[in-house]
Amino acid sequence: MYLFMSKPNKPSTAGESIFLFISILINMLTLPLAFFIGVMATDSPDSGMKEMILAFLFVQGIPLLLFAGSLFLFISRIRENRKNERSFNRKNGE
Repeated sequence: MYLFMSKPNKPSTAGESIFLFISILINMLTLPLAFFIGVMATDSPDSGMKEMILAFLFVQGIPLLLFAGSLFLFISRIRENRKNERSFNRKNGE
């Protein structure tokens, strides 16, 4: 009977990994634009590093939040898979 029993299908992390790679790609594409906007914000003589950082985060803020969220989802799914795998192994005596 045990020969026909197989391990249950593990939930895949493919969706989360695709979401993570897309968010990394978006960050890579917006990074040069964010630096350009940041440098242009410091064009006036009165501007300093604060304006550069604010302009950079104005452009890069949403992609950074998207990346942080996708990284959190990816890590939580990996932890969930490991937890389910351990409980399955304990239940079946492996």
